[in-house]
Amino acid sequence: MDCEEQIESSVSGLSAQEAWQEFRLSSLEQSLVQEALLLLVDARTRAMELTAEMCQKRRLAVPGVHDFHLPAVLHLLRRFGASV
Repeated sequence: MDCEEQIESSVSGLSAQEAWQEFRLSSLEQSLVQEALLLLVDARTRAMELTAEMCQKRRLAVPGVHDFHLPAVLHLLRRFGASV
């Protein structure tokens, strides 16, 4: 089980507040986790865009958002109360 799956199984069915309490994160830690996830979304989005551009130029199949696990990261952001 990878890290995303562990977090998802830990917070499944919990509200955002309950999820933060589950991990016992301070307000500062909450902000840092949210910022880290937002940066991860930005980095993966940019990587996907660059990959799609290269694939189009080479007439190869273009990867989708699931290839970069963007839905999983966005789900974690929502689960932890960040506005996406």
